[in-house]
Amino acid sequence: MPLTWMDRSIKALFYMEGMPWVAIKATRGLSSDERMIKRVFKEVHLWSKLRHESIVSVLGITTGIDQTVSIVSPWMVKGNAHIYVQNTGINPGPLMMDIARGLQYLHTHKEGAVFHGDLKGPNVLISDSGRALVADFGFSHLVNPSFSMTISGKGGWSVHWAAPEVFVDGNVISAEAVVWSFGMTLLELFMREVPFHQFPWLVILGKMYRMEIPDRPSDEKTCSRLTDEWWAICVKC
Repeated sequence: MPLTWMDRSIKALFYMEGMPWVAIKATRGLSSDERMIKRVFKEVHLWSKLRHESIVSVLGITTGIDQTVSIVSPWMVKGNAHIYVQNTGINPGPLMMDIARGLQYLHTHKEGAVFHGDLKGPNVLISDSGRALVADFGFSHLVNPSFSMTISGKGGWSVHWAAPEVFVDGNVISAEAVVWSFGMTLLELFMREVPFHQFPWLVILGKMYRMEIPDRPSDEKTCSRLTDEWWAICVKC
């Protein structure tokens, strides 16, 4: 059955095919970029070894889309966590617990710790049952290089979620950096907005240099769900 183009506006292009539906992540311009092709193979190799209820599974790869290497994974009809929580009836708390369990699995993997290189709401997908699943390992880092193809460098961090040391000191991915992004993702999902959304990126970099975090949002903004306990977790991250 022919594949259907789902969205031409995003960098990761998604397609669906038959039943069950699948998503095919294809990066534009990859066919002529050897470095990026290596990153895709790294992601597939890594992702294929992960088995956890809070991690999106990988089904395989295909070269049939735009003459490039693409990753095939289950299609999540509920979309990503950032979109999902725009429904104010959704409590982000259970989603954050799912994400935490997924990260614990990654950081304590028996073949070597896996540090997610770009944790944020859009990289967390929602299952049919409403559970959060960590996804998109394209710029992850493994402590044990024998567990994956060796590719050095920083992650693909998004500035609103990235730990200060990633940009200020140029550090590579670490457990501490992922924990910071977990805190920013927590804030994102409870606020239903991107952290530091009101500031241009140069101002955000200045705040990173000073290791500032966003102010605590109001109960009205978070539907009174960001309790003292959740806020304490955010601050500790």
